[in-house]
Amino acid sequence: MPYFEKMNPSKILHISKMKGVSGSENHLLTLLSGLDQQRFAPSLWILAEARHLPCLQAYKKTLEQAGVPVSFWVIHKYLDVGLLFRLRQAIAQGQFQIVHTHLIHADFYGTLAAKLARVPIIV
Repeated sequence: MPYFEKMNPSKILHISKMKGVSGSENHLLTLLSGLDQQRFAPSLWILAEARHLPCLQAYKKTLEQAGVPVSFWVIHKYLDVGLLFRLRQAIAQGQFQIVHTHLIHADFYGTLAAKLARVPIIV
């Protein structure tokens, strides 16, 4: 039996800012639902303004049906310092080994929060 099969799956958190479903969102759908769940335990956190949440519900349901936990994180304004600290706390509690951010808002908030939470690998 290969070494990686004896270990728990690596916890990978993907963070992305979304307004609707198009290119990057479809890429994440394909990527996350296609990962080997014996080796990887992916989660997706969606950063969104409250007004965009209704159009993202079907997307969330599709990923959850594929076994990927999805959480919404509301951005209250363009610069939301409180969001940064909420993300840091939740990342630390989730004990993620890898945080992978997508698009500028997620890059900013997710990278800083992951660094503050001392995540070993940030993409």
